[in-house]
Amino acid sequence: MVIKAKFKLSHVISFCLTLSIVQRCTSEEAESYGNENSADSGEGQDIPFCGASVVQNLEGGRIVGGLDAKPYEFPWMAKLFYHRNLRCAATLVADRYMVTAAHCIAEYKKGSSLRPRRKRKSKDRKRNYVVLSAAGFVVGLGSHNTWGLSTYKRKVDKIITHPNFDYFASGNREVGSYMIQTNDIAILKFRPVDFSTRVVPVCLPPQGVRVKNNMELVLAGWGSINSDDLSGDNKPQLPHVLQKTKLMKISFKECQKNENVGMHFNKQNQLTEREVFCLMGNETDSCQGDSGGPVVEKTYHGYRLVGLVSWGIGCNMEAYPSAYTQVSSYMEFLIRHTRDGKFLPFKH
Repeated sequence: MVIKAKFKLSHVISFCLTLSIVQRCTSEEAESYGNENSADSGEGQDIPFCGASVVQNLEGGRIVGGLDAKPYEFPWMAKLFYHRNLRCAATLVADRYMVTAAHCIAEYKKGSSLRPRRKRKSKDRKRNYVVLSAAGFVVGLGSHNTWGLSTYKRKVDKIITHPNFDYFASGNREVGSYMIQTNDIAILKFRPVDFSTRVVPVCLPPQGVRVKNNMELVLAGWGSINSDDLSGDNKPQLPHVLQKTKLMKISFKECQKNENVGMHFNKQNQLTEREVFCLMGNETDSCQGDSGGPVVEKTYHGYRLVGLVSWGIGCNMEAYPSAYTQVSSYMEFLIRHTRDGKFLPFKH
């Protein structure tokens, strides 16, 4: 589940973690692409709380190299397809809403400024990206196999990107420049789904509450299981089923001081502790195709969404922490645009 993608942009390398360049749907999934009729929904049991999982004990392990998740262990996980390509992951938060990384539904506008918004001249401060048409996206819920049918398929009806989302190049001549992003969050709206043991919304965090340092957090995804050392020799390889791992949250100061990535975390880039937090793995990481997927904290009240896979340099490289969207900083944005959704309460 190592997580990152590289694209040349003149002299700049882009590290969005999308997978649209990797593989198209299998014939079985392609035949059903865009069809909204449900497969076996796994219904028959009331789901009273958010963040509920059929699996109680979480085992540790690697995503790169892979530890298989149990079937429907993370029932808020969704696949995000764009024109039949598996592009990213997304997270169910209500019956008609998901969240994902904004870079999953947007693309850099060629010829636009590569400078962070705060460093652009006033005439260049308009968006330097385009939001892709919602009509091209389909979400799949209730999946376990990477290429199997989903319990629900839904066409995306509306995309809401955070107004301060930004693409920019960051780095220097010594280490090179990387195309990264900030305020990396977007909302997807679709026709409502029914909750079941296979389809459960994750719990949302309180506004502004941050996870403590040195805590282990849980990631899951269908992204590449090959490491990426930036040489270009390791091609993305997708797993057969959903993968899971645990990563450690490190302090933001530690991330800023890191010799490999620390230069990117500053106010000019709008990459402060408000926008992102950093995770580090022990021979484990997120990778290409995991973008937009959830980072969750296991609590007594249910699994709680704390982050979204945003960006990193390489995959599973030693001493290269990756950046994850700080979801609790964006709760006002999420609540404002999802008021008509059906949410589930915490377990008390």
